[in-house]
Amino acid sequence: GNITFDNSLLSGSSVTLPKKSSNTVTIVDSRLNSKPWKLYINFVNPMKTESGLILIDALIFNKFNNENVILKSTPILVYSGSDNGGNIEVSNITFSTEKGLLLKLADTSILNFKEEYSTKVIWTLES
Repeated sequence: GNITFDNSLLSGSSVTLPKKSSNTVTIVDSRLNSKPWKLYINFVNPMKTESGLILIDALIFNKFNNENVILKSTPILVYSGSDNGGNIEVSNITFSTEKGLLLKLADTSILNFKEEYSTKVIWTLES
C-alpha cells in the first residue's frame, strides 16, 4: 500500500518526516525444518514525480536500534527472526510513525511544488 508522510512539522532547511501512521509487515513461518530468517528492504528507483522531479537519498529506514540507513536499490537488512521450532509462527513487525520508512529532505522547498513523489519498495525474506 501507499505510505504517506507527515509534512505538517516542516521547519528549517533539513528535516526528517515521519509517516502519518504506523505500518505492519506480517511474516508467517510454517516451515517444518525452519531456520532463522532475515527481512530486507530496497527500492526499484529513487522517489520521483510524474513530471520527472527526483529525490536523491531521501527515503531512509530507521531501524529499531535507531540506526538510519539510506534506502537504495541494493537490499538492506532491517529485521531478523528466529526459527519456529517446527511450529507455525506469525510475526507482526510494526513500524511506528518514527520507525521504518521515513523521508529525509535536505531542502524542504521542493514541497512547494505540491507534486506527488513515489517509488516501489520491495521487501525480501531470506532464510
